Amino acid sequence: MAKPFGSLIKDLRAAAALAAEETARETVYELKRRGPYWDGYFEMAWEVQLGDVNIPADQKGAKASPRPQSREITPVDIPADRTNSLRGYTIGNRMEYRSIAMDLEPGRIKSTEGTAPEGWYETFIQGGELLRVVADGVRAGFVKRGFAK
Repeated sequence: MAKPFGSLIKDLRAAAALAAEETARETVYELKRRGPYWDGYFEMAWEVQLGDVNIPADQKGAKASPRPQSREITPVDIPADRTNSLRGYTIGNRMEYRSIAMDLEPGRIKSTEGTAPEGWYETFIQGGELLRVVADGVRAGFVKRGFAK
C-alpha cells in the first residue's frame, strides 16, 4: 500500500535533515584530516552548530610542543536537527590563528612537519572535494532513511 503524500513529504524532510547532518560530519572529518596538525589543538577546535551562526575565534593553543605529535582525528559533535527544520549547519574552527592555519591570511609556519600543503583549505573547498563530500553525505542520508540502496 502506498503512503499518503503528506507522509512522503515528512519522510523527505527527515531524509534531507539527516543528509545535512551526514554532510557536516564528513566535511569536518575531511577538514581535520587535510588540515595542519602539530599538537592537535587546531584539529580539536573544529565545531559544528545548527543553523547560520557565527563561530568565534576565541581559543588559544597551549605552549607548542617542540615536535609534531602523532596525528589523531577526534570526533566532533553534530547537533541533530530533531524538528527537520532544514536550517543547515555552520562549520568553523575556534582557534585564534584559524585564518593563518587555513592559509586565508599570511603568517604560515614554514616547516615540512605537521603542516598541510599550502592552500589546503582553498583546494578542498574549491577543488571539487567538498562537492564529493556533499554528494556522499546526501546519498548517505537518503539511504539511511530508506530512499535508496
